Amino acid sequence: MPGAPMAEAKPEMAALEKAVDAGIKVDLGKPFMEGEQIVLPFDVASRDRDDQFQLRVKIDMEAPMAKRFKITVKNFKK
Repeated sequence: MPGAPMAEAKPEMAALEKAVDAGIKVDLGKPFMEGEQIVLPFDVASRDRDDQFQLRVKIDMEAPMAKRFKITVKNFKK
């Protein structure tokens, strides 16, 4: 949404407000390196669930721009 005009951002803002109203809480952990990957841990908690996730980003500077980043998400249920 950065740089998007407010009119274009309305659907995203509505979705965010709905998530907040639903009682979803996101806690970001401290990023760290694991091998060649940047790992961004975060917890998602709602009234009836509490899950841990990791967003993992691998960067290959030798690859063409379109294939330079590989992103995966891992889920760790509590």
